[in-house]
Amino acid sequence: MLQDIMDRPSVSPKTPRILAVDFWRGVCLLMIFIDHIPGNPLAAVTLRSWGYADAAEIFVFLAGVSAFLSFGRFFDSGDYADGFLRCAVRTWQLFRAHILLVFGIAAIVGGYGLFADASPFIGEFNLDPLFHDPGLALPYIAVLRYMPSMSDILPIYILFVAGFPAMWFLMRRSPFLLLALSFALWLTANISGYNFPNYPEGRRWFLNPLAWQLMFASGMAVAAYRQKLAPLARSNLLLAACIAVATVGVVAAAPWTHYKPWAAYRVFHFKYELMMVHKSNLFPPRVSHFFALLVIGLRVLPSHSPFWETRFARALITTGRHALPVYCAGVLLSLVIYMLLQTRQANTAEILLVNMAGAALLIGLAALLEKIRSRGKAAALMRIA
Repeated sequence: MLQDIMDRPSVSPKTPRILAVDFWRGVCLLMIFIDHIPGNPLAAVTLRSWGYADAAEIFVFLAGVSAFLSFGRFFDSGDYADGFLRCAVRTWQLFRAHILLVFGIAAIVGGYGLFADASPFIGEFNLDPLFHDPGLALPYIAVLRYMPSMSDILPIYILFVAGFPAMWFLMRRSPFLLLALSFALWLTANISGYNFPNYPEGRRWFLNPLAWQLMFASGMAVAAYRQKLAPLARSNLLLAACIAVATVGVVAAAPWTHYKPWAAYRVFHFKYELMMVHKSNLFPPRVSHFFALLVIGLRVLPSHSPFWETRFARALITTGRHALPVYCAGVLLSLVIYMLLQTRQANTAEILLVNMAGAALLIGLAALLEKIRSRGKAAALMRIA
C-alpha cells in the first residue's frame, strides 16, 4: 500500500503527491459510501465484512501520512510560520465542511419530511436536538459538542490536523516519544472507556479521538521514517505473520454468513458484532488487523507496479486526491439512497444498480474537480507568462 512512500527520499517543499496514498484513499471513500447505507447487501464485499478493521482505519492512517507530507515539509525546512498557517487553514476548511455536512444531512431528512413521515430518520440519525431545540444544538455544533450520526470522521480529523504541529515537534524530538505517548493515550481510552461527550447527554463521539489518534500518529511516523522502515516491510517472516493475522480476521468475520445457505457456519462461535461495537475505542484486534493489511498491501502493490498506470487506478487516484468533497458528497448521497430504499422494496439488482450509479457519481465528481483544478493552474501559468 505504502511502498511508494517507503522508497521516496526525504520530504522537500516540492514533494509530489504519492499515487498509493491517493489510490487507497479513493478505495476507502467508495467503501465508506457503501457502508453508510444501512442494510446495503454490497457491504458484504467491503473490508468490514472481511476482518476486524474497516475503511475508517485506513482513511485515518492515510490522513496522518498525507498531513506529514503536506505540512511536515514546512516544519522540516524551519518555516514554522507557514507550517502553522497551513495547518490552521486546513483545520478551518475541515470545520466548514463539517458544518455544511451536518446541515446537509438535516436538509435531506427535513426535505423527506415534506413527502412522508421523517420522524424515524430524525431519531435514527440523532437529529432531534437540531429540529426541536436549535437554540442549544447550533452552538453545540459549533464547538463539536453535538454531532448527528454519519458525521463522525471529520471532527476527529479537525482535532488531529489542529494538533499536528505539537505531534510533529514530539516526533522530531523522538519518534518513539510520539508513538509511546500515542500508544499510552490509546490504551488509556480502551481501559477507562473515557470519550468526548456528544449531545444529548449520555452520548459519546462514535470515533473516540483519544483512541483514533493512534492511527493518525502512526501514519505520520511511517511517512517520516519510510526509508528506515523499508527493509522491515520487505521481510518475508513479517509477511507470513501478517497473512496469519489477516486470515484469523477473515475467519472471525465469516463473510460467507452474508449468504443464507451458509449463514449458520462459523468457526468462532462468538458475537463478532461486539468487535464492531468496540470500533469507537479502536479495539486492539482492529489495530493488529489493519497493520497486517498494511504490510500485505506493501508487497502486493509495490511502487513499481504497472497497476498504477491503469485507467482503473487513475480513476481512484483522482477520487482520493479530492477526498474532502468526495467524502461529504458520499455521505449525503448514501443518506439519500438509504431513505429512498426505505420507501419501496427494491430487489437486489436494483440495489446493486443504485450502488454502482452512486460510485460512478462520486468518481465523476472527482474527475470534474480535477478538471477544474487543472484549468485553474493552466490559467495561472498563462497569467505568469
